[in-house]
Amino acid sequence: MERIVCPRCVKIYRDSVSGRCPVCGAELVTPERWQLMREGFKKRQPLRTAAVPKWGLKFLLGLALGCAAFALIVALAAG
Repeated sequence: MERIVCPRCVKIYRDSVSGRCPVCGAELVTPERWQLMREGFKKRQPLRTAAVPKWGLKFLLGLALGCAAFALIVALAAG
């Protein structure tokens, strides 16, 4: 059995029927291919992350909309 590596979760598997990682679903590669991929990653510049993650933006938007809805209900109830 040949060893194969998951590039996403970096786990080594002995065999896979589907050719995909059972944990994350990424396509499994041979260790030689994994080394080439890692060297390619090192040559590229690191990706910049967003100042605020997407979940943070969703949270802030939900908070703002919730406050606006509450203020509207209070204003309508007050007359």
